[in-house]
Amino acid sequence: MHTKGRVSATLIAGALVLGGAYVGADGADLVPGFLTFKAPLPRVAPFPDSPALSPEPAEIPLFAKSTNFDANTYKALVREFATDYRLANAKLSFWVGDRDGVELASHEPQSALTAASTTKLLTAVAALHEFGPDARARTVVAWDNDKRKLFLIGGGDMLLGAGADTPRSVKGYAGLDTLAADTIVALSAQTPGNTKPAAGGPPPSSAKKSKSATSNSPASRDKSPAGSLLNGKPYTLVLDTSWFGSQTASPSWRDGDDRWVGPIQGMAINTGLVDPNAYRGYQSDPAGVAGQAFAQALSRLGGAGPAKVEVGKSGLASKELLDPLSPLPKVSTEVSASHGPVPIAYAQGAPLAQVERQMLKISDNTLAESLGRLVALHRNAKPTFAGSGAAVMDSLRELGVDLGKTELKGCSGLAYETRIPARVLADVVRLTTSRDHPELHSVTANVPVAGADGTLEHTYQGTLAAGVVRGKTGTLAITNSLAGTFVRDNQEFIYALVISGYPESQGGPSIEAKQMFINGLLGAKTSFSKVDPKSQPPDSPPGAPASSSPDASAE
Repeated sequence: MHTKGRVSATLIAGALVLGGAYVGADGADLVPGFLTFKAPLPRVAPFPDSPALSPEPAEIPLFAKSTNFDANTYKALVREFATDYRLANAKLSFWVGDRDGVELASHEPQSALTAASTTKLLTAVAALHEFGPDARARTVVAWDNDKRKLFLIGGGDMLLGAGADTPRSVKGYAGLDTLAADTIVALSAQTPGNTKPAAGGPPPSSAKKSKSATSNSPASRDKSPAGSLLNGKPYTLVLDTSWFGSQTASPSWRDGDDRWVGPIQGMAINTGLVDPNAYRGYQSDPAGVAGQAFAQALSRLGGAGPAKVEVGKSGLASKELLDPLSPLPKVSTEVSASHGPVPIAYAQGAPLAQVERQMLKISDNTLAESLGRLVALHRNAKPTFAGSGAAVMDSLRELGVDLGKTELKGCSGLAYETRIPARVLADVVRLTTSRDHPELHSVTANVPVAGADGTLEHTYQGTLAAGVVRGKTGTLAITNSLAGTFVRDNQEFIYALVISGYPESQGGPSIEAKQMFINGLLGAKTSFSKVDPKSQPPDSPPGAPASSSPDASAE
């Protein structure tokens, strides 16, 4: 467990997909109507400042708590929302309160419903709790001189780049070209009579990345192919993804949902997307694609390419070598004299806080499941979807979260059997605002902002919510959810909302009701109704029973 408090510092991913398939990576939060006006990006409201220390704290105007906010303000809103016709065939669970857990409004807050991608809040908190915001996933290269096998060992970096390192970007922070160059240098230095330094070893204290000491150095560019162990007899490149286990797809996902998530193999270029600019459509073997890119880089950068590329085990893939908190690999300086595979180079991906931001902003399922798998492996649980869900829950229990009837069949929310009560979602969000857990603060800061970015970029524009509501979205064919924070009257409040179980055709109306409720929490006028106005004859009085006429009830 890592609890240090050092904190490191989008697009919509699809649209509603009917027929029971996963609904557009939360982009389905777009509903035509008064809540989706096009408008300039709003000014994002800052988090309220805490008061400065003072010898007389009672005399200082403190940041108001919700106990000073009249809970009666929300009574009518809660009643009208819960009985709105758009939710007639749905189950509803929500909770609204302050950062100390004081409740302002709720409806069935302990009811565990299909939570969709708000599940990623639990995954992000567990990962940061276990590793801290600065931890980085690894990719290790090892060489077996006896068998002439070069191993590329995946340790959970799903955002590898095909080119050189790009430390200013979360995607490609660690590049396979750079790792290949380090590998060539390491093996060139092992040949008799070659005086070049071996790649690897602890990096300088001023280095931004903990990887091979020769990374991007003149030595890594001054190659000597003729003296490399890669030259001469043929060798085999072996892709080792064994640490992440063999369960790459969840049995709980529905048919067609694999368009929204890639195989969880522990190694991929840009999560394995076929089109790097898209948010769906994944390669069937992203680790294999990464391996081919690495092989091509070896050949292109001056080393001999492998005679073949295959999947296998190095015998090195373990928590001791690959866990983000384990000591960095000690690369061998006597490869030619060793027996069996030994590490010769490695790369580290972007800091966890940056990966978590990418996951939360665009609701990336592949990153969520991969982070959950890392949590499972760190806690010595099984590297499966069920094992990952159980490990995330155990981590949250350590943080004091009462999970109630929560069930996690994975860590992305893509499984319909994943169920979370709104109160649990709210408690997890509340934890991320706690002064006792600064290592978790990036979660609240990195969720989408209404009307500004991520999966909420085109939602709530031109409304009171724009810029002051932060939230993690969740959308499946029968569920939509939202959980995060909002600011009202210079007070920061926590909210969590899950609407689930409605027919697929009711997705749009339920989202519209949710958006209206969120704006209502900020004081906006709402127009909830027990009956659909469109289903009543023109002369019917407000609240009159709907006509049984097919024409009158048709929409």
